[in-house]
Amino acid sequence: MKWLTKLLDGLYSTIKYICIVVFGVSVLLGIAQVLSRYVFGFSFPTSEEINRFLFVWVVMLGSALVMRDKSHAAITIVVMYVPEFLSRIFRSFVYIVSVGFLGLLVYQGWKMTIITHIQPAAASGIPMSYAYFAIPTGAFFMLIFALEMCYKEFFGNSENFIGEGSS
Repeated sequence: MKWLTKLLDGLYSTIKYICIVVFGVSVLLGIAQVLSRYVFGFSFPTSEEINRFLFVWVVMLGSALVMRDKSHAAITIVVMYVPEFLSRIFRSFVYIVSVGFLGLLVYQGWKMTIITHIQPAAASGIPMSYAYFAIPTGAFFMLIFALEMCYKEFFGNSENFIGEGSS
């Protein structure tokens, strides 16, 4: 399992750096839009749309990061006041439901990506599938990290409660 943990740590770091770069590009694009509009008196017609697409990518990839950190919003009051075996059952149920939902999201997101490939974005003309591809991509990485949590839960290498970050 150590080699797999190292591989997932590398994947996590790669996703984190991609998020940092994409967010940085988004910020620079936003600054350029504001400066061009208010200082130079014109605006780039595509920058707002591209910024929106970049935001979707950051949200979906960032969701994978917080999945592994167990930082998603969670109601932990139930698992805090029940015996450990019930707490483990609750956590296992949540992980199983999450894996099912994320698998469905990957599948349906991929279908939507294929459908939207022929549709150009209004301002930039970029195929809408470039933005929609963020959904199955982010869901796939969330699914990988959810499966990691399931493995740890079922084979006794689990951390305390859902909602407690691992960082």
